[in-house]
Amino acid sequence: LNYKKPRKHRLIYDEKWPSPGEVNLKMSESFRFLKNAIPLFREQLAKGKGKARDDKLPKGSAARIEIATRPTELRLRVLNILRRHAVRSGDSGPVLPAGCLNRVKEHVLGDAILKKDLKEIMQIAAHVRDKLSAGDTTALEAMLPFDQKEVLSDNMEYIQAALSIDGFEIIDVGSGEANCDSNGGRKKSKRAARAATLGNPMISIV
Repeated sequence: LNYKKPRKHRLIYDEKWPSPGEVNLKMSESFRFLKNAIPLFREQLAKGKGKARDDKLPKGSAARIEIATRPTELRLRVLNILRRHAVRSGDSGPVLPAGCLNRVKEHVLGDAILKKDLKEIMQIAAHVRDKLSAGDTTALEAMLPFDQKEVLSDNMEYIQAALSIDGFEIIDVGSGEANCDSNGGRKKSKRAARAATLGNPMISIV
């Protein structure tokens, strides 16, 4: 009789798997931008028309998408402050230590020029912190690693179908500084509050 030794049971987790290659940062961040843009656009369109989020737009609707391709002076200042506090966490990139936002607030309150923009500065700082926590290693960078216009244009059919619109044009508003005061803070107006910022496009029906 031929006796076969029973196979040793192993979990699939224990098998040898190929090592993942280096992540394509441009591609991954482009996908993240597109994924976040759709719900953002839906919310903006609903607010613009005073409708519920899932209400459909009239047939033949066309849209205008504004993109900011440069950071505002205020955002650059906030990034510079945060970079001074950031620490490395192994190979996972920079992180902001606990209590960092409190130190940012103390710094701003001690600066007569920045103090009046405290609310917006803290919003920017919290947004950057959250992006870092979510694994976005580019959160402290001044520029995006991809072209927003290219991503939106290449996915035009998908965006039109997702938003039930017949088309859209893309407008580059630079840094959006026209909606900012001389110190880079957002002007207190409804239009300015809806203005595009770097990585956060703004859509409206035309």
